[in-house]
Amino acid sequence: MAEAKIIERGRWKFAANYDHIDGCLPQELTLEILLRLSTKSLVRFKLVCKTWSSLISDPNFIKSHTLNSNNPPLTLLYDSNHRLCKCLSLGKRDDNLNLNPTVLDVNPFSFLNTIENLYGLIGSCHGLICTYSVERYLIYLCNPLTKETKNISLPYPKIQANYYDIELSWFGFVSSIDDYKILLVVQETRTRTQTLIIHVYSIRDDIWREVDTSVIKSLVTNGRYIRWGWNVALINETLHFCCFDPNHQNYIITKFDLVQEIFELMPIILNDDNRRYCYGEFVDIFQGTSIYIFEYCICPGGWVMEAWKLEKYGKPDSWNKLFSLELSGFPIGFTSFGGLILGRPNPGDNHEYDEITFVDLTRNPPSQIQLGRTERVHYMLDYVETLVSPFSLP
Repeated sequence: MAEAKIIERGRWKFAANYDHIDGCLPQELTLEILLRLSTKSLVRFKLVCKTWSSLISDPNFIKSHTLNSNNPPLTLLYDSNHRLCKCLSLGKRDDNLNLNPTVLDVNPFSFLNTIENLYGLIGSCHGLICTYSVERYLIYLCNPLTKETKNISLPYPKIQANYYDIELSWFGFVSSIDDYKILLVVQETRTRTQTLIIHVYSIRDDIWREVDTSVIKSLVTNGRYIRWGWNVALINETLHFCCFDPNHQNYIITKFDLVQEIFELMPIILNDDNRRYCYGEFVDIFQGTSIYIFEYCICPGGWVMEAWKLEKYGKPDSWNKLFSLELSGFPIGFTSFGGLILGRPNPGDNHEYDEITFVDLTRNPPSQIQLGRTERVHYMLDYVETLVSPFSLP
């Protein structure tokens, strides 16, 4: 190998006429270059040499790359069997601040389909997807990119499809305590009473804790029906989701403090004398720094959505109506980047396929973009590719 000639430029030293880059660039410069690469590139570059593999595998490097990554966010659409049927790339906003979502032709998550008896999806955070199987009594924490999977036992073996239903679930990171947590809201199905059992799992402590549900149990014992929101919003390290009382038409935001692990109820007072109460009406919460609720009505002409924003947190009567929008399909769920995914069954396919529409709620008025045809969609997740390993969490 030809001898490398060192050329000094400023505080960096560059090597000229070299045959192997390893050892020629300062480690600081190598790190700066690697931090700017895509996650898929980093997976390949781990094979270049031991030095690069060690740098890319370092937990501090992975954390910095995850926080500063330019990887485009993806939205994963799943069928009723929890198999991925579409992967949407939201991309970046153009000069007019419009999103231009596209459908990816390839399935980058076929690895997840190898998990047997997959029963449900819990959530996604920092490149990890959390799923569960009631038949195996296991939760799977997966990184589809690196193909690493960690198994976590369910809180107790009684959580089965025949006896209990997981009504609501969440997986995410709580930064102030440097911990990942899993929330399971389970309802007993064997009895007429709507008994709720809620467990929280701490990755850091490696333990399940049963949560006091006395605050929300009162809704059940009073004969009310809890309709858990499709989306759970994380704001100020507190989860926000919705309960609905169809008898009294009362909406309630249920808050769960992830640090203290306690519940609190916050009423919703929408000051609108002309509100319609239609069959199928419910409330959702939009992810972000502010709380939004979206009320859907099934009307003769189709779906109509009304959007409200809470102007002052903690004041249940400070909701401001933003807009009313006719939708071209039924809501599947929200992305955390300001979008709503709609599905409209195709009668010619015996309702086995949907026409998918993306609604950009950050625009005024919101824009609707047709994304094409896919298998019937039942669930969705937001996902961003990272190198985070399920075995190296706090």
